[in-house]
Amino acid sequence: MSIIKMSLSVSAAAAGVAQIDIPAKGVIRLLSMGMSLSDATPLTGEGATFELSFLSVATFTTNDARGSLCQIHYSPFHVAAAIIAMAGDPFCILTPIAVEVAAGERMFLHGLPVGSAVASCQAYIYVDDGIDVARAQVRRR
Repeated sequence: MSIIKMSLSVSAAAAGVAQIDIPAKGVIRLLSMGMSLSDATPLTGEGATFELSFLSVATFTTNDARGSLCQIHYSPFHVAAAIIAMAGDPFCILTPIAVEVAAGERMFLHGLPVGSAVASCQAYIYVDDGIDVARAQVRRR
């Protein structure tokens, strides 16, 4: 099992993209995404959207996007300088799934902030590929 982490931060209405290559042929068994939003003075309507996909171009508002796997969005609503609600869902976990992938296949994490929001997203991709999870060796005494 390979566990692949993707991370992306975006800010000031500038889109961003991170990419990885799948290390070996296998099957994606689980996807997990989570995001955080920070801004000293966030305004209503500011926020961010992130998408994990096989497509090099984001499909945030596209219907029938066949390469998109998961999308999350988060945005605050304010009244009298206090956050009263958050719109969207800042987390996504998809399991059980079985998406076959080839060695070297590229995946993309797209991000689009709205306004002056600073947003970060982490995605974890669990690929059943017969490879041991990379971990540090610990000497036991």
